[in-house]
Parts: sequence; C-alpha cells; structure tokens
Amino acid sequence: MFVHLHNHSNFSFLDSTITVEQLVECASQERMTSVALTDTNGLYAAVAFYKKAREAGLKPILGAELTDPKSTDRALLLAKSYRGYTELSALITRRHLAEDFDLATELQHTSTELIILTDSTALLTALRGRADLYAELILTPPRRSLCRRLYDFACQHQIPLVATNDVHLASPADYDTYRILRAAAERATIHTVDPARLVSPEHFFASPREMARRFRGLTAPLRATLEIAEQCNVALPLGTWKFPPCALPQGETSFSALWKVTFDGLKARYQPLTQEVINRLKHELEIIERLGCCEYFLVVHRIVEEARRRGFFLVGRGSAVNSIVSYSLGLTHVDPLRYNLYFERF
Repeated sequence: MFVHLHNHSNFSFLDSTITVEQLVECASQERMTSVALTDTNGLYAAVAFYKKAREAGLKPILGAELTDPKSTDRALLLAKSYRGYTELSALITRRHLAEDFDLATELQHTSTELIILTDSTALLTALRGRADLYAELILTPPRRSLCRRLYDFACQHQIPLVATNDVHLASPADYDTYRILRAAAERATIHTVDPARLVSPEHFFASPREMARRFRGLTAPLRATLEIAEQCNVALPLGTWKFPPCALPQGETSFSALWKVTFDGLKARYQPLTQEVINRLKHELEIIERLGCCEYFLVVHRIVEEARRRGFFLVGRGSAVNSIVSYSLGLTHVDPLRYNLYFERF
C-alpha cells in the first residue's frame, strides 16, 4: 500500500548517497511496481533513471523538488504526462535563471499535468482549491510537531494528505557518509555542520511495512501514494534528436540566419577574407544544414552571448571546436585554418 514518491539521488549534489542504480534496486527488492525520482531543482538523472526503471520492470515517476530562493518553502512536482514533464523542465529553467522567481506564484500558473506535494502551509494556502494538490507528511521523530500542525491544517481545509519519506539514504547505515557530503556542501566539518542543514537518519528508503508502522492509523496518506503513482505515466521519446526552437527574423530560415551571423563573424576574424576562408565556411554550413543542425548552432551562439553578457567564463569543447563556424560565432577561439584542424570530426 505504498510507493516512494520523494527520492533524491546523488544528482541532488552533496545531498544524497543514493545512485540511480541503487534507487531502482531498492524499489525492486521491496517488490514495488513504481518509484519516483525527485532531485532538487533539477532533472539531471531523469533519462538514466527512466531507462533503469523500465529495464527493471518498474514504472518510473519523473519529478523534482523545487525550492523557493527567498524562503524555506519547497514543493514536490510529479509529472502526469510528457506534457507535464516539459512543463516541469521549463519551470526548473526559470527557477535557475529568473532573478525574481517566486515559487508560490509560479505554481499557481502550472497546469493539472503536474501533481503538487508540499509541507508548506503557506504554499497550501496559496494553492488551495487546486486539483492534484496534496499536503506532504514526512513523519520522522524530529518532524512530529510539524506533521501534527500540517495534519490539522490539511483536515481543516480539506486538502488530501500523502505520505513520503524525503529519501536521501538507501539505508540508515549510509548516514555517516551523508553527513560528510553535507559538511562538504556547507564548507564545514561533520562536527560543525549546522544540524538544520541535515535530514535525520530516518530519511532512508523504508520498506512499505516500515512506512505502515510509522503511519499506523493513517491509511489514507499511504493509499494516496498509489493513487498518485497510477496518474503518472510519462513516456519519454528517446532516441530522437530534438533541438530547442530558435526565434528567427521574418522571412529567414535557420540556414539563412546562420549564414548571415556566421559571415559577419568571419569578416571580424579574418582580414582580409580569402577564397580559402570562404570555401571552408561554405563547406561547413552545407554539412550543418544537411545534418539539420542550423538551429542548434544558432541557439548555442545565443547562449554564449548571454553568458558573456553575464560575465561568465566559458570555453568551447567537443567535436565542433575544429569548426570555422564555431570560430566565427565566437564559440571557440582557435583558428582551424591556422592549425589545420579537420571539421569532419563533427
């Protein structure tokens, strides 16, 4: 009668000891039919988790824990569908980039393709009346008084309750390792790290029997985990290229736009322009167009421009660093003609 919906992997950097493989193995050992991955402010391990879970015969539930940068509020978001997954991806991007990001405001504008769990009464109040909203009960000894207040609040406002364990450990035996990770994250030692920055040893991948023992007398929050799991059915279209869309000037194609911006950069890089330089540019652009990568180069160019505007240090790497297109766009700073570099690596 229980599915773990709130689990952190080691992709919640320095905040979990669990690998994706261990998470799937733990769920399999407990004979669960599904399990969620909900790393903090990121979906970094989503694809690897999705593949591993399906290989093990488990239904992967994809989600993330989003934190409010201006408060201690947080919410767990679980995708019902691929549309919900893409919506969550966009929300995480705004969380990282928007200087005025406000979690409550953002959540009020999400669709019903996302299920929201939170233990914040402020967020529950802001979102009250929304479908697929749950009060998240994480019942560990240090949180008993908080859970009592949350339980009373949810009952008073008729908000359904759901049981989770905010998992950061595969087992209690991993707690010392977890403390070391948190000490590193906080630039402290295991003796000086702030206890408020740690979860307790009870935050492990507990068995359904252990969760039933903790929530004895409260079967509805346990049953709610199954109801939520049944609604989450994300199918990722793996194995296909999907480049981010790029806004183009009216009347332009991605190839013509890339040609123009690249040629402008070429004139700045090479004085004077020679036929060899122009031929190399034409050769590369024809291949890039044939491979369907024009928008990809345009998007990366805009990312690099924004990074420079914000004062970030950056350097190009990979197979495209040999490219005169990359050199002309300012993505790299190594002249491929001077050093006789081969674009064909790309």
